[in-house]
Amino acid sequence: MVIMNTRCTTRVFPRLLGLLGLCLPLLGQAKPSPLHYQFTAGETNVYGVEIVVEGENGQDVTTGNVFIVTGAVSTNAAILGWHSSVRVENRHAFQPGFYGGSYMRGMGGFGREQQLDVDEHGEVLRDGGDYALPVPLGELVSLIFQPLPPKTAGTQEIHDTAWVVDAPLLTGPVESLAGQSPYGPGPFFGGGFGGYDPRTAPATLKVERRVTWEVVSNTPALVVFQQATALRSWLQTGTDVRLTAQAEARLEFNLTDGRFDRIEGTAGFVSVTETTSRQAKIQYSIRHLTGAALAAALAPPVPPVNAPLSDAEVQKLIADLKSDDDNTRRSAIGRLNGATVTSPPAELMSLLAGMVSDSEMFNRMTAMNFLSQHATPEQVPVLLKVINDSDMSIRQNAIRALTRLHDPRAIGPLVDLVARGGSFNNEATSALISAGPDAEKPVLALLAEKNVDTRRQACVILQQIGTRDSLEALQKQMADPDQQLSQAAVEAVRAINNRQ
Repeated sequence: MVIMNTRCTTRVFPRLLGLLGLCLPLLGQAKPSPLHYQFTAGETNVYGVEIVVEGENGQDVTTGNVFIVTGAVSTNAAILGWHSSVRVENRHAFQPGFYGGSYMRGMGGFGREQQLDVDEHGEVLRDGGDYALPVPLGELVSLIFQPLPPKTAGTQEIHDTAWVVDAPLLTGPVESLAGQSPYGPGPFFGGGFGGYDPRTAPATLKVERRVTWEVVSNTPALVVFQQATALRSWLQTGTDVRLTAQAEARLEFNLTDGRFDRIEGTAGFVSVTETTSRQAKIQYSIRHLTGAALAAALAPPVPPVNAPLSDAEVQKLIADLKSDDDNTRRSAIGRLNGATVTSPPAELMSLLAGMVSDSEMFNRMTAMNFLSQHATPEQVPVLLKVINDSDMSIRQNAIRALTRLHDPRAIGPLVDLVARGGSFNNEATSALISAGPDAEKPVLALLAEKNVDTRRQACVILQQIGTRDSLEALQKQMADPDQQLSQAAVEAVRAINNRQ
């Protein structure tokens, strides 16, 4: 249990949710902060993570991607589901009794999903599973969606105190020293010599934290902060400092998207207990992936190159996919991943279409990846259903399949996708261009939308497929004060006139 007292709030938490994720008081502001996160239900964001911990036993390098899906959204809060493909490489120096060298281990498997409820200012409302990071970073998702500062100008200092009951004595006021044991990071490491698990040693700690936010620059699109954190903890019954930590970070907050684009910093800590003294230096970087980096992160694993399955192997695959035994079905979908199937039979396609809504993520992704390459018009209703799926890779493969099929039933839903905006405008735009003149009239309706980006995408599409029927509406967009929109309209009109 954690009881935190600040100058304006007193709250009870089930545990300390990351020291950088504690409540930020409003410091007497009469108005709510203008800075807030923006959440869109079903949106997937991917963050590239790199954390290097230099400790006494060597170096731990944590790299990979964190996938965060926005679930239910209320007026001022959201449920974030997340999973990761993050790995930790341990590069430990040689010590008697320890392995000296490098090895890899997983951190939060790709299919393992947790949830976190946060409000629009980044305050954690419910922690359904997060991953502890080295002191004083706190926890992974709570660091990406940490509480925002009260103002977007000047320098602000936050000072708060917390009492942490029954915290692990060796790991300080969060759950991890991130790899300072050769047995694994954070809450998953298996203990010391003779089976002793230091997590079982309880202590009552008092934690004092000061965070200073300084606005480095502030534009209509981006606010850049310099953040300094200083932290100390004590046993409640003593006066000796048990842990000291400090951090310096640069944070770039995108005002248009309502999220941090980049968080980079350094940190260090010293932890002293009755039996140990530990210290470490940390470098960390978290960046929001876009463009080619996002596409690479969402791409399914490169499958092995195999010879085409024989007819007998395909029939065996179909029989195993229909099995009531979970292990048999799981083995079958594993064989299908990367397999080459010439002219897949209708029964196989029907089974895979049903697996697109399977509860296991790997099954869904493998089935959808296969459909993106082999779907027929019979699977179009399934594809249309999942272009709004909460998982970004599922949506991406569905759009690819629809682009390949040129089915007129996809035009309306794809137009709706462009109208809503988001990460897949370019893919939906390409799909509508591939649909040809049949898409002209529905796309033309997008020019009546209020969103400037939506109208610009409509101009891009009509530049490729538009006829004289689109000229009047496009000419109105040529006078728009937004330079990108007016230029896109000019190019569309020129292209249509050249085709006539």
